[in-house]
Amino acid sequence: MSILRAFNFRSQLAGLLAVTGLAAGCAQLPDESEVEDSAAALTSTIRLAGHVGFGRIGVPGVTVSLSGGSQATVITDADGNFKFDVVPGSYTLNYSKAGASFSPSPENINGATASSFRPVTCSGSCLATGIFGDRELVMSHPSTIQDARANSATNGPWSFRFLMGQMAPAGMSDSQFTKAWLQQIAQAGNINSFADDARNIGALNWPTATDGTNGAIDWATTPFKLLAIVNRTDLHATGSGEGRFVFGIPNSAITVIFEFGLPTSLTRKAWVQKFHQLNTLTPGSAAFNTTLQSITDLFVKANTSPGRPNGSSINQVRLNEIALNTAASPLWQLREFHLQNGGTLQQAGTAQTPADIAMTPGGATNVDLASFLNGNSVDVQTTFAVIPNGLIGPQSSEDPTPKTWQFSSFSNVSEPVRHAFAGQTCNGCHQNEVNTNLPAGATFPQNLQTFYHISPLAPTNADGQGHLSAFLKEVEIPRRAIFVQNLLNCSGSNCATGAEPALP
Repeated sequence: MSILRAFNFRSQLAGLLAVTGLAAGCAQLPDESEVEDSAAALTSTIRLAGHVGFGRIGVPGVTVSLSGGSQATVITDADGNFKFDVVPGSYTLNYSKAGASFSPSPENINGATASSFRPVTCSGSCLATGIFGDRELVMSHPSTIQDARANSATNGPWSFRFLMGQMAPAGMSDSQFTKAWLQQIAQAGNINSFADDARNIGALNWPTATDGTNGAIDWATTPFKLLAIVNRTDLHATGSGEGRFVFGIPNSAITVIFEFGLPTSLTRKAWVQKFHQLNTLTPGSAAFNTTLQSITDLFVKANTSPGRPNGSSINQVRLNEIALNTAASPLWQLREFHLQNGGTLQQAGTAQTPADIAMTPGGATNVDLASFLNGNSVDVQTTFAVIPNGLIGPQSSEDPTPKTWQFSSFSNVSEPVRHAFAGQTCNGCHQNEVNTNLPAGATFPQNLQTFYHISPLAPTNADGQGHLSAFLKEVEIPRRAIFVQNLLNCSGSNCATGAEPALP
């Protein structure tokens, strides 16, 4: 049986608990004794925010009720987080979800004078049942990703070529558009005054890929192959979430991810329901692939989002690689590209990820980042903080030694806050933050080949799960399944909202 279908079986759940050790969190959550209180003085409004977790799995859709000086009710978001903004005083928090119990609950907060982070443990019926991750969350069956729809030579609707061509402005061919993107990768520059490395696109060994923007690409030799189609209806507090295509070059250290905003002509719940149609179909079957295409056509095709750049629904294209490194730029890097109206993909800052220089202790950027983290410690731990744009860099480098965003880089930032922040960055999430702060004796597998959650290097096994990291299968997909189940069954204010990515 697929591990992605294991959410509702107690024997496999017991194995999951053994792996996770019932430690909270991708940003590992602290024990009650480690609650981070803001050092800020008494203010007119404070924030009581927290995270509900089942081991390392965030639990969306939990009802959190506040009583005391103020009364309010909220639902935990896609990450299992919540927040209340209240005046200082004494309050009680109660947590509820059918079949589940929580600790602490009720939680008494006496004489609160500053914002605080509240970690909560879920037990009992915390996970989703009947949501099959390999059918409606991460679709990577060999008969899907190797379907003719993914063939660039024939411009199939799931191919690298088709997705590039659908983003191109009027009058620009798919070849011209793709070459312009490759030239972006090959050029040095800067973003927010931080240097942008030039990378070696010649290493792709792709005929005609480096001869300027004229001439046709040989699409029959396109090195990028489809690895997965991903449902991310759990993303972002506004909008409807994302739909993603992950491509890689087999046996080469590079992936390209197309991240489409799901058009808001449908509600988030309606998109969840559309993907849920796949739940009763056999992965990789003709019916499955046909139904999946009927969904992807709604967000990958040109003009699916009128009014956005080139009418495309694309939010960003991301690159994760060391295959294009140079002597001057030797590290593994992640990059982000945004579509320009009437133009091509242009490199942008890497979301929620400060420039590499911020890892240098004592430097101005490092000091500014530490100050931001300390001043927003509660929001950082609950993913409500947004890194200031002036700190964002053009690439997110991964250097295994020393560890990315290591504690010694921020000697005055507490470990729970550092870890929560690092887990929201590109390089932290794709490196070893998923393995930090584990309980004594617990283990957790590294990301595939260290820097992937969906890898081009792992073999394609019978169900397509050989591409997926243990963290994705054992933590992320169960969390997303809980979110999906909530959206399928909720109404009105009982629906969990989307949230930005975070490590538990």
